Amino acid sequence: MASRSTHGRSPLIVAIGGGKGGVGKSVVGANLGVAMARLGFRIIIVDADLGSANQHTLFGIDRPGTTIQALFDRSIESLEEAVHPTGIPKLSLVPGASAVVGAANPGHARKLKLIRHIQSLDADAILVDCGAGSGLDTLDFYEVADRRLLVVTPQLTSMQNAYGFLKGAVYRAMRHVALNARETDLFNSEQTTCETERVDDLLARIRGLDATFTRALEQCLRSFNTGIVGNQLEHDGQQRALLGLSRMYRDFLRIEVPVLGGLPASPQVHASITNRVPLLKTHPTSRFARILGTLAEDLLSTDVARVRESRRRRDDDVEATLPGPSANHLRRHRRVRVDLAAEIRHGGQLSPAKVTDVSDGGLGVFTELKVKRGETVEVSFTDRRSQPPVRAFVRHVDAKNGRIGLEYESEEMSERARNLTLSLVKTSIRPAAAV
Repeated sequence: MASRSTHGRSPLIVAIGGGKGGVGKSVVGANLGVAMARLGFRIIIVDADLGSANQHTLFGIDRPGTTIQALFDRSIESLEEAVHPTGIPKLSLVPGASAVVGAANPGHARKLKLIRHIQSLDADAILVDCGAGSGLDTLDFYEVADRRLLVVTPQLTSMQNAYGFLKGAVYRAMRHVALNARETDLFNSEQTTCETERVDDLLARIRGLDATFTRALEQCLRSFNTGIVGNQLEHDGQQRALLGLSRMYRDFLRIEVPVLGGLPASPQVHASITNRVPLLKTHPTSRFARILGTLAEDLLSTDVARVRESRRRRDDDVEATLPGPSANHLRRHRRVRVDLAAEIRHGGQLSPAKVTDVSDGGLGVFTELKVKRGETVEVSFTDRRSQPPVRAFVRHVDAKNGRIGLEYESEEMSERARNLTLSLVKTSIRPAAAV
């Protein structure tokens, strides 16, 4: 399999999740990265396990230096500056933050910023090692991917946590299908807290109220594109248990989640962790290596454009021009050109402004108000003065041209700005360049 260039297109993004800590998610990710690089592709592993990152340790890197935290601290302008060699040809690593207070909860704006930078990395494929648990940040990093892997061990607690994680990911993705406040409210009102409820039951209730929205939700489920990777398997019976888990996902969550491989339990794996050298480097012909090699070939054969197109909402009678909150993270946030009158408030001063573009990340605004990078402002749309203002902090300042770039303070602000914009511009908006 020959190497290929990503010039002019986005890289394949693969997310690796698992719900429960200790299932070997990071070990699978590190060795899968080695397997993919050995096929001749340029691979970057992004350690998105914020607060408890350990990918650098698995590669024997004592002091990772520049990490994702540097992007949050604004000490680097691009995530490319945090890309480190691993010692494996064609395989690089973006280390995650570790032992940094607050790193595990970056906030909505920082999360969206990191996602945009991940999507912009120069590689053939990017592996995103998601954190443990089912927090919203972890689910959103999982949702960013074209292909999604769920690492599960045969222990009951692992399978239970894997189900809870994937259920959270499915419901999170379905909620992001909503294009306006009405659809969001409909989804939230019909969703229940019953642990045994089937997604089919939820869809049936929504179908009776909005058939178009239901079709979009069904499209989201068909294109979820997740597979199970069993880890630490000791006998064939455990492989059958994973097949049962796959059937349960189909029955309860209405998604197809095939078993893509079952990695055997091996003392060699434990030794590789202790020695801080990926097993595929020291045992390239082992059964563990062969299984990951087959998985690597499968992932690298993904038609990325087709996957992304299959997830793009296409309704004839709905304003589908703007992406949903947090993004259809599967593609870069798109900036949408608008021309809307607004007012911007800062430090007791109020100034007229013009909003020229919007995205799930923030707003582009022309204003005479003098602000500095990092300051917080409030934006009110002139035709919607009765609505609460959108709070955002200043990300860029172009003093010469009187233009500032704003980043939303929270996910609630992102959704509020999006709904206000939709109500103002309807279908007259024109998509501009990706940001």
